[in-house]
Amino acid sequence: MEHGIKALDGLGKQMQNNGLESLPRFLQLVTGTGSNDDLKEYVPLEYMLHLFTISTQLLDDRLRDECIYLAGGLIYSSTRKRADPVNESFYIESLCNHGNFDKAVELFETRLGKPDIEGHRFWLELGAKVYLQMGNVAKATEVSESIKDHFDGYIHPNVITSYVAAYAKLSDYESAFKWWLQMKTVMDEFGLLEKIHIPGPELLENQDEVYAYYDRVEAVAYSNIIDVAIEFLKHNQFDMAMTIVETATRRSKGFLFDFIEHVIKTTSFPAREAILHAIEEDQSQDKNKKYHPGISQVIIKKLDAERFCQTASMDEVRTLDDVGAFLLELSSQKMSFDENKDKNGEQQMQLQTLINSINEGLNLTSQQCEVLLQLIDPRKSRIRADLAKRVLQAMKQSRKRQLSQDENTVGVGFFSPVAARHYMKLIESYSSDGHKPDINAIESLLSDMKETEIPIDSKFANKVLRFYFKFKQYSRAADFVDSVLVVGPSCAYVRNMMTLYRKLVENSQIMSLPSSLLAKRSTQLCMTLRSLFQIQHANSEFDNNLLNEILLTLLMLNDEAAALTVLQYYGTVLSRDINRDTLIVIKLQIQNTIVEETSRLKEEKCENVLELEQFKKLATTIGKECGLSPESIKATIDLGDVALPWTCAARIILKYVFCLNHGDVDANVVKRQQQFEERSLELQEYFEVPDVMPFDELLI
Repeated sequence: MEHGIKALDGLGKQMQNNGLESLPRFLQLVTGTGSNDDLKEYVPLEYMLHLFTISTQLLDDRLRDECIYLAGGLIYSSTRKRADPVNESFYIESLCNHGNFDKAVELFETRLGKPDIEGHRFWLELGAKVYLQMGNVAKATEVSESIKDHFDGYIHPNVITSYVAAYAKLSDYESAFKWWLQMKTVMDEFGLLEKIHIPGPELLENQDEVYAYYDRVEAVAYSNIIDVAIEFLKHNQFDMAMTIVETATRRSKGFLFDFIEHVIKTTSFPAREAILHAIEEDQSQDKNKKYHPGISQVIIKKLDAERFCQTASMDEVRTLDDVGAFLLELSSQKMSFDENKDKNGEQQMQLQTLINSINEGLNLTSQQCEVLLQLIDPRKSRIRADLAKRVLQAMKQSRKRQLSQDENTVGVGFFSPVAARHYMKLIESYSSDGHKPDINAIESLLSDMKETEIPIDSKFANKVLRFYFKFKQYSRAADFVDSVLVVGPSCAYVRNMMTLYRKLVENSQIMSLPSSLLAKRSTQLCMTLRSLFQIQHANSEFDNNLLNEILLTLLMLNDEAAALTVLQYYGTVLSRDINRDTLIVIKLQIQNTIVEETSRLKEEKCENVLELEQFKKLATTIGKECGLSPESIKATIDLGDVALPWTCAARIILKYVFCLNHGDVDANVVKRQQQFEERSLELQEYFEVPDVMPFDELLI
């Protein structure tokens, strides 16, 4: 208690210094919203009434409502007596604003039929607003019928606006429009005024004057019709809204300019764009235009002058509007995006920047779109996933317009053209740690990229491969690598690509893979290598280790011609020597191929035993010619780090091919040798390798 008294004393001094800003805190202490429930015993009832009266006179709406709510609660919890109807109406309104509808309804209904509100329309209109705010349209309708019956059909325009808003919220636009017709009836009888003078909050001495003020019959003001039209616009009911605007404009031409000014100052950029698209769509019709052409042109001209950018379609506007609502909700949650405070602050700033850009109608940059997709995080819910999909669709449309180079679409579109970085942000979301990867969603994104013809760079491709490797999705990884040509591939990507191809060969047994698939992957690898070789800085990273990986992969894919060409490129174009490791890699892979083929022939148990015997003889010849014996391989190892010309490795490959093409196993030896030589020449031209000595001379 002593602490509470000191707090009150302190607040009293603050009010002397700061005015009424401290009044809410004072009332909170007295009303017991803290831990001082008994402090109100020290405040006389007449002081409570005085505090309530002061509260009703405050000009700041927020402060006024809060103080009325607290002061009214203080009075009604201290005495069974009730305030007069006007002051009680203030308290009822504050109860509704604070969500205490039960108490508001109780006070309204228990006063019905009392002499002090007999013949006073404002009390019934108050009840109508209470029911409408709490969503009880049926009860509000009963009250409206009572008002019409007792007061010659007149309902104040402000109350009519509440009915329109309530029915529009329920998507009952037909009923909402009927209430607009009710307002039109009032306008027809009492007129339409630009402004209606509303007396200030000064106290009136005579009670009859007070009641007369709150029961006053007024004409319709511009603001009333503007509010009604905006309600329909908020729900995309453009035909109804334009009918209302046209009706009011025909009555008073000045209304149209007030309406447009209100739209510019108070509505969001997406809302203004929606109005423009709806009107422009109507005006583009050759016949049966629904909107007045003159009014439409004025609105288009005024709103277009306020544009910093132009949205592409109504679909993009709807997407933008939903994005704005999502970001505002995210901001209001004050959620922590990351445990790192610095990063969290940065993300909050990015969030606010996005909100500001949408409100001001400033195109989102590519980086902002990337941040937006990260904030949406589609893995969290279907609603978020749908929003991300729609944002991506809008960005795809921007890219199509960009590629079309149509002068009419320059600068059109709010979202930046989609790029690989945006797809990667979504892929990262679907594959982040701590969540089960959504493989199907990622596959859909990759397919979408292919259809949209988005260039895939090395960084993007590497991330995709690492994702597939992480979850052992090697077949899917192969489908990805087989179907894309990476722009500006890096050595790291080439290594990942070759690791994948080798793993697939090892897992499948090379001889069981279709030759067409091996050829396709070899061709894909050659195309990627050619792109790599065209990047100057990549050649500096092209060392002996990478060469060995390339040779091993191409030999595993049965493309000896490509292996030979890459070896020639390394030795002639780059003028580099090889080392013993290159020879060992080639020899061991040839040896491994022989072992696998021998095993296959044994497992097949074919009737033609002669084929197996012939291959064994061929294997012996290959082993002798290519130096595959343990002694020969040891001799190669003993070479140490000595530099060797590329031709040393080329001879091994050529001897291997020569043995295969001239053995007794295949009757088409001449054709196979010819095909090998033709492919080698084609690849030399493809990789821009200068003419080298003929194969016969290399074999010497």
